Amino acid sequence: LLAPWEGRFGTFEGDAFRARAMEAYVGVPGMNALARHLAADLDVRVGRRVTRLARGAAGWTPALEEGPELGPFDRVVLAVPAAQAAPLLGDHPFAARAAEVRVDASLTAMVAYPAALGLPFDAARDAAGGLAWMARETSKPGRPGLGDGGLEAWTLQAGPALSAAELELDKAAIAERLHGLFAERVATLGLSVPEPALAMGHRWRFAQTRAPLGEACLWDGAEGLGVCGDWCLGDRLEHAFRSGRAMAGRLLGAG
Repeated sequence: LLAPWEGRFGTFEGDAFRARAMEAYVGVPGMNALARHLAADLDVRVGRRVTRLARGAAGWTPALEEGPELGPFDRVVLAVPAAQAAPLLGDHPFAARAAEVRVDASLTAMVAYPAALGLPFDAARDAAGGLAWMARETSKPGRPGLGDGGLEAWTLQAGPALSAAELELDKAAIAERLHGLFAERVATLGLSVPEPALAMGHRWRFAQTRAPLGEACLWDGAEGLGVCGDWCLGDRLEHAFRSGRAMAGRLLGAG
């Protein structure tokens, strides 16, 4: 399910690239492998938007945007971005706590090329540039690469300032904008990138937590209501895992 990503990592400092050691693990064959494994024996429903939570004598009843109500349930856990959790919490004190959290958006693009770019890194950070993160997905273990008849795929993520300024670009424009920044950054190394064979943009509104909650999770045992997420602790996948584990501990302790 997990494997070390033994790539070449580094950072851009101005126009200079510095190699940096980094320990990283990824899901195999994809980042959702761990979630799929943990959910294998669960009844998971997707594509169902909950618009309201109501608590009655029999328990919690989530109302859906489309379709009948679900439940009732003894306990409810919200594991969604803070901005989406707050309105569902209604007048519960947890709503105010979630509203205090500050999260930055991130414009993201996946671009793919029919040939190797020959760059001196597989992943790089650039805190001062328009692109904060560039990663060669095909360098990760378990991913199909050029030798498997695939493409050389890169994930590009804009920094918070650019993402906030251009958040409402459509998906095609996001991909074009980020690929242009990627080409400019690569040009500082005396190299170039061709037009991608495939380019997809994504608007990620709740991406990088700037001001976290400061607690691993929130749990109201009397109401049977819990809230968790990466935003409770920080902005990394590890924070999401730690928050979820803490939430599980509260639920198991509740009996």
